[in-house]
Amino acid sequence: MAYNQKLRGGGPSSTAWSKQKSRSGGFYASDTIISRQHHPQPSQKPSGRNAKAKVVKSKEIIQLEELIDTLERGIPENVGGPHGCFCLAQVHDISSYTPICPHCGLILCIFQAPASPCPHCFSPLLSTNERSQLIARLQSDIADVLRKEEQKREEERLEQARLEVVRAGG
Repeated sequence: MAYNQKLRGGGPSSTAWSKQKSRSGGFYASDTIISRQHHPQPSQKPSGRNAKAKVVKSKEIIQLEELIDTLERGIPENVGGPHGCFCLAQVHDISSYTPICPHCGLILCIFQAPASPCPHCFSPLLSTNERSQLIARLQSDIADVLRKEEQKREEERLEQARLEVVRAGG
């Protein structure tokens, strides 16, 4: 009886051919697809008199931070599916980070993550030096985006103050 339970995946040690559910709970390949939707963390309210309101990160900042995290950890993202996208930048825009595979010359679209290997030849798209340069570039991009967002918020505050002065009759 214990042998049959092991074959059906019921025992503590199951084999590769025993029926096991995937990590997301289903038997189908589509059940293993992980949702790419961002689930925001609950925000904490500022405490104290001089506490500033917490600024919510924009979608662009979140994407850049996720890309940096992926590059630092070296864990590839399969954005275009498990085998990548082979549209040759005809359907999607060309990748601004790794536009072409340095080994086989495959033209890569935006759905090919730079941390992933080439979907055709499976060789790495970036060397260690190129990876660190890209991380520095992305960190610079984040700083630029944050500066632009802050300038936009400041302009909105000034416009709001100007409107209040006009409404007050001054």
